Amino acid sequence: MAVEMIGAWQNHGFFQIKLTEAQLRTLERAYSVSRSFFERKDKAQFVNDRSFSGYVGLFQEITKNKRDHSEVFTITKDFPPHDDHVQNNWPCHGPCPWPDKTFQVTMNDTMAMFFEVGEKLLRLIELGIGLKESALAKLTENGWHHMRNLRYPGTNDSAETGVGEHTDYGLLVIVSQDEVGGLCIKSPEGAPKKNDEEWTYVPPAKDTLTVFPGKILLLALPISNPNGTHILFA
Repeated sequence: MAVEMIGAWQNHGFFQIKLTEAQLRTLERAYSVSRSFFERKDKAQFVNDRSFSGYVGLFQEITKNKRDHSEVFTITKDFPPHDDHVQNNWPCHGPCPWPDKTFQVTMNDTMAMFFEVGEKLLRLIELGIGLKESALAKLTENGWHHMRNLRYPGTNDSAETGVGEHTDYGLLVIVSQDEVGGLCIKSPEGAPKKNDEEWTYVPPAKDTLTVFPGKILLLALPISNPNGTHILFA
């Protein structure tokens, strides 16, 4: 299985894993509170420039010199103001500006689920590429793990992408997308391409997670659905 995972990355840029019933229920709760948050009128106040967590509004982030047609709530490790890291001005370390307790508990549960999946995947990746045990997993100990809740509003402009071509930062990216979809992944250099197409559309499936290494090209398609789409990634 580990070798097949690495082969999928080399040939397609991603692989997918099936969720357990418990993991699926966790994600369903996360989507529910995420949608409720983005409907709030006061969402712009939930920001923290110390932890770089919280809300980012439409067109406030820029990808390839174009403003993203998305809004985001980023969740980072929640350090209280009295923590030594915060007191010593460590970058990206600070309180997470939770909008309410339900959102906080639900998203922390979701982060924990993503983290558990990620730890297992890293150990399989080590096996698949012949690294000694914990060679990758030890890099994540006390790491700056984070999760982004993204909403891409619907648009009738076929030239409008939710976010343009980019690579994600980090070691390992795990993505969940709702039933609307929109995620595309570019074939790795030298990989065989179906019908000579460089981009692969990743169909949404509520009981699966999509996994890829940080340095893989992505984009989010324009969404014609009036409700837009929601994506969680960690």
